Amino acid sequence: MKKIISLTMSILMATSVIAPCQSVIAAEVERRDVNRFCNLVTAINDEYEPESDSRDAQYNENNPNATENRLIVKAKQDIKETESIDSVSGLDYTILQYEDKQSMEEAYDELSEKGYTVEKDKYLHTYANNSDDEQWSIKSVKADYAKSEIINTSAYKNEIVVGVLDSGVNYNHELFADRITDTTFNMSGTGSENDCMDDNGHGTAVAGVIALNTSDNVKIKPYKIMDNKGRCTLSTFVAAIERILADKDKPDIMNISVGAYNPFGDMDIQTELISKLIESGVTVCLAAGNDNIPIKYITPANCEPAITVGAYDSNHHICSFSNYGSEVDIAAPGEKIYTAGIKTTQTYTTFSGTSLACPFASAACAYILMQNPKLSPEEVQEKIKAAAIDMGEDEDMYFGSGMLNMA
Repeated sequence: MKKIISLTMSILMATSVIAPCQSVIAAEVERRDVNRFCNLVTAINDEYEPESDSRDAQYNENNPNATENRLIVKAKQDIKETESIDSVSGLDYTILQYEDKQSMEEAYDELSEKGYTVEKDKYLHTYANNSDDEQWSIKSVKADYAKSEIINTSAYKNEIVVGVLDSGVNYNHELFADRITDTTFNMSGTGSENDCMDDNGHGTAVAGVIALNTSDNVKIKPYKIMDNKGRCTLSTFVAAIERILADKDKPDIMNISVGAYNPFGDMDIQTELISKLIESGVTVCLAAGNDNIPIKYITPANCEPAITVGAYDSNHHICSFSNYGSEVDIAAPGEKIYTAGIKTTQTYTTFSGTSLACPFASAACAYILMQNPKLSPEEVQEKIKAAAIDMGEDEDMYFGSGMLNMA
C-alpha cells in the first residue's frame, strides 16, 4: 500500500511540474505565431481607427502624425506596466492603446525611462502625386537597352522576384500578364480579405515602373498594406515586415515607396526591421521621400544598409521635392512618370514622386541579380552605385553616387 501511495504522490508531483511547463511552452508558441500577430494588429487598428481623416484631427503636440493614442513597445514579454485600455502582444512587440493622448504621452515617457524601445504609432503615407506628361524616363535610365541585351544572354533564364510593399496592384492590368506571383497579401484596412487588388493606385504605379523597365523574367509580388487613402499605421508596417521575414519564399528585392516624417528620432524599430530583411538576403530599395528635408528625419529611408533613392526630372535636375542627405545612394527619374493605372485593365497614367524613382532602382537591381543571383544585398548596392553617372561632388547630397544607369 505504501508503494502505491508513494507512486501516486510521485505522479501527482510530476504532473504539477509538467503542466505549468506545457502551459508556458504553448503560450510562447502562440506568441511566436506571425500570422496571429498580424491578425491582432489588424484588429486593433480597425477597432481604434480615427473618426476623422484630417491630419489636424490626428495632431499630437509631440508627434504630428501619431495615430490614435497607440504605442509600439519592443519587448519579449507582455507589457502591463501602464494604464492602457487595450493591448495585443506577439513576437517581440506589445501594442498598447490608450484612452487619450495625454495618457499615451505619459506611458511613452514612463516606458522610455525604464529602458524599453518604444515608439508612437503613426501613419505612413505614399510618396507620389498625380501629374500629366509624356513618357521620358525609360530612355533616361537606358532600360530599353538593358532589356534588349539581357534577353540574349543566359541571365534571362534566371527569374527574379521584386516585392512591392504598397497599396496592392491592379493585377488584371495588361502590363502585369504573367508577372504577378501572388495576389493574397492584404493587411490594409480596405479591399477584400486575402486580396491585394489596388484601391488607391499608388502600388499599381510603382509596380508598373518595374514591369515597364524589366524583361518578363522579373516577377512582382504585391504586399498590400496601404489603404485606399494611401496610408497605413506603423504597427501594420511592422507586422507586415515580420510576416515577410518569417516567409521561406522571400522576394529577391523589396521595393518600399512609403514612409513617414519623424523629427524626434525614435525610429529604431523600423530601421532594425529593414536591416533584418537585408541580412536575410533581400535587397531593399527605399524612396527618399518628397519633403525637401534631410533624410535623417524620414523613416525608413534613413536605413543605411538599404538603397535610398532620390528623384530627378527630365532635365536631369534633382526634383524640388526630393529629400536629401548622406543617406541618398542614387537618383532615378521621379517626375511625370508614365505607368499603369487602376481604372481599367488598359489604363495608363503619369505620377511624380520619389515613389516612382524607387522602382527604377529595383528594376536595375533585378538586372544585376539576373547576372549573378548569389550576390549579397551589399554587393548589389555596390554595383548599382558603381554604374551610376556621377553628377559631381556638389550634388552628392541629392544624387548620391549619381544618376541611375541600367546600361
